Amino acid sequence: MSYKRVIWIFNLFVVFGCIETIQLDLPEQSLERLVIEGFVERGKDYLFKITVTQTESLNEIFLIIQVPAEIVLVVDDQPTIPLVNGQLQRIPVDQFHQIYGGTPETATFKLRAWVNENLYESSNESILDVPTGASLDITLTERSILNERDNIVSKEFIELSISTSLLNSVSNKTSLIWHISGAYSFSERAWANDPFWFPKTCYITDQIMANNIIVLNAQEASGNAISEFMIHEQEANHRYNEDYYYTVIQKSLTQKAVKYWQQTAASLTHSGTIFNNQSGRVIGNIRNVDDPEEEVLGYFSASAVDTVRLLTTYEETGEQGHLCSKYENPSDFPPCCNCLELRNSTDKKPHYWK
Repeated sequence: MSYKRVIWIFNLFVVFGCIETIQLDLPEQSLERLVIEGFVERGKDYLFKITVTQTESLNEIFLIIQVPAEIVLVVDDQPTIPLVNGQLQRIPVDQFHQIYGGTPETATFKLRAWVNENLYESSNESILDVPTGASLDITLTERSILNERDNIVSKEFIELSISTSLLNSVSNKTSLIWHISGAYSFSERAWANDPFWFPKTCYITDQIMANNIIVLNAQEASGNAISEFMIHEQEANHRYNEDYYYTVIQKSLTQKAVKYWQQTAASLTHSGTIFNNQSGRVIGNIRNVDDPEEEVLGYFSASAVDTVRLLTTYEETGEQGHLCSKYENPSDFPPCCNCLELRNSTDKKPHYWK
């Protein structure tokens, strides 16, 4: 497959029914599109974030550039909270409603953004309660794949699955979307002869779901619950040598949001891109108030969230080898003696780690 440049235009892509990473081949013509995307999430706190960017191409390099924007979150049809482009804002749910009124059950949210003297608005979005009590499980599998030299080799994979009710607190059958991340522990190996050197353990953030997402349309589900529904898989390797923690954020979706993400998934094929001027291109919920025909990429969503975690063990993930075991000399791989040199590492144990 030949291409000028590959880019992930959205932080998350949607795959339903299977797990597949989709690469987007940029078209060669100049691209300038406005992208407005944002969310409201309700857990113990409200989280608000809206990002306004523009796609541009320069000398065959594709860029996503943040553009100046005046952004306001509209709550119950009243302009309420000014937001800074691309910055996350957090406020406890009880405190929010004490200040701004309303209730979590009835509140509606809308984004409003002024960009180059144009006013953009989303539709009003309400938050559905999310089903709780989900559980996670993993399965170690093995299958044959082609390696980079086109040879058939056997590889082990870890499959992550979820079991959950689809009924929320008011017994409404609810569509779901999941955001998945991981973290693993990495202990230094005592290769050094220095008696005053004490190996430490680091904790590495593993951005395992940066480019796809799984959506479940409750209207297409046959029952009121799902069991061992696979939401992710990745190769079993050194990351599983010690402890590996999965964190899954389960989010409720309105049917409007489900339709958007399912249409996006259907429009993404290996021969086409979201930049093509297709007659059936996906339309989000954000419009230019004065020019409704302008094409604006992105979506503004509102969700309730529930967090589920799973700690895996060395034995159940296939007894994977330590990353440093392949090096005879620690100087060949400095993190063996200083794990803080690993990307996304810290020596501070996460608060949830047992």
